Amino acid sequence: MPDSLFKPKSVAIIGASMEQGKTGSSILSNLVKIFPVNPESSEIIGFKKIT
Repeated sequence: MPDSLFKPKSVAIIGASMEQGKTGSSILSNLVKIFPVNPESSEIIGFKKIT
């Protein structure tokens, strides 16, 4: 399998919607709720650590 499949540089959500309950809205909402955890860093690739 190509690395681009498992190590993408970006992700596009086809059918993203502002309307709650739609599949595209749920996928987008879940993706933006990702928080990296590393006690040694206050920020990882632009994501701030939750305090």
